[in-house]
Amino acid sequence: MRVHRVRVEHVAAGRRRLGGDGGHHLAHVLRVRPGAEVVAFDGRGSEAPGRVVEVDGDGVWLELGEPTAATTEP
Repeated sequence: MRVHRVRVEHVAAGRRRLGGDGGHHLAHVLRVRPGAEVVAFDGRGSEAPGRVVEVDGDGVWLELGEPTAATTEP
């Protein structure tokens, strides 16, 4: 199963809606469905695993786990 990386303004555990270009891309271009795995990152060194819990209109609802320091590839 593919894990999609999504940029969010602030990485925090819990449920949040991703709208805008990122939400549209997940919902309409990639056509994710509830249960799809994601990794949310903020571009400042934090990331959190999560999953899509709902697709609504032009966005998706995510359930994110606890944030950790982002890992980089060598």
